[in-house]
Amino acid sequence: MGVTVFYIAFMLNLVCIGGYIYRYVKLNDKRKDSLLALGTLGVSEIVALTLMPTMMTLSKIITTIDGINNGTSSLWDLGSAASSFSTNTTGLKVSLALFFLTEIAVVAVSGYTIYQEKAGKEISLNNLQNSGKGIVETVKEYAKTEKGKNVF
Repeated sequence: MGVTVFYIAFMLNLVCIGGYIYRYVKLNDKRKDSLLALGTLGVSEIVALTLMPTMMTLSKIITTIDGINNGTSSLWDLGSAASSFSTNTTGLKVSLALFFLTEIAVVAVSGYTIYQEKAGKEISLNNLQNSGKGIVETVKEYAKTEKGKNVF
């Protein structure tokens, strides 16, 4: 199921990238928020492309296991499929974590872009830079309190 979700997310991102490119080229939409959303989708697709060989091998292993259960494959097929699987699980975990983080960023940026479009505004870099100042000040004030000293 995870491999299927990966492929669905990969294809949906490709469709969204195509839509943003169409908006940029054909509709002459040069707004910063559209370009920011296109950039986050592009980063997500690059990370997904690094995961593609692993997902294809994993899909082959799952298909072979299913074939063993149905009697259409042998353990020899499973061994050959598993031998091509990467033993570098740390790199796989990092790539999967990056993929999920970039997907979360894509959803956040897309939601913010939709909100800005409905409000009739455009992204301002000053607003983005100033948006985190209140959070930083709140954390600094909390660190000065008695409970904050126990935590930090």
